Amino acid sequence: MNANRPPRATHVLWVEDHPLFRQGLAELLRTRLPEVRCDSVASAAQALARLGDEHARFDWLLTDLRLPDRDGWQLLAEARRRWPALACAVISGEEVPGAVEKARQWGCRGFVPKSLEPEALCDVLRRLLAGERHFPSGAPAAGRAPAGPQLTERQRAVLQGLARGRTSRAIAEDLGIAERTVKDHLAVLYGRLDAGTRAEAVARAAALGLLDPAPDLR
Repeated sequence: MNANRPPRATHVLWVEDHPLFRQGLAELLRTRLPEVRCDSVASAAQALARLGDEHARFDWLLTDLRLPDRDGWQLLAEARRRWPALACAVISGEEVPGAVEKARQWGCRGFVPKSLEPEALCDVLRRLLAGERHFPSGAPAAGRAPAGPQLTERQRAVLQGLARGRTSRAIAEDLGIAERTVKDHLAVLYGRLDAGTRAEAVARAAALGLLDPAPDLR
């Protein structure tokens, strides 16, 4: 099997309650992996209803661990009980050894950190859907998880541009990257910060000490 390309007509159900991150990842999959059909829902109840639709016939369940009606572990347990052939993976910001190991023990095919750059996130998902397994190593020790989300240098640069009031196009020009890439980063940042707007993302980033003390406002 080609690890760089998932099987044709792969049907994925993506469960994430944060609308911007959910929409961003779904768009990323549609753009970078057009052979993958991705449906997205916001809760465990919606996920179970979609999985129970005999006309849908999903191949994969990708879920966050923090959902509004129950946690992702409960969803995974119910899904595996009712549809044992369904492949499952976790996409989460809870990057601690206990969560990663638990996902492995529960029969998941992988654990995908939300902190990955969009390109890296897409590459991991491509390999997962092609049959590989992915469980990151080097997560923070149990009981010593960082206070805020772990961001890459590029994510921090995009966040800093956001704090300066720069548009997506302006941030792209500042960093020498495509505007679509900036929007991909923003979708990840909103999910990591659990923010619904730019202002909320900046406020939460500032509270977590993720911004420079005095952004250049020139």
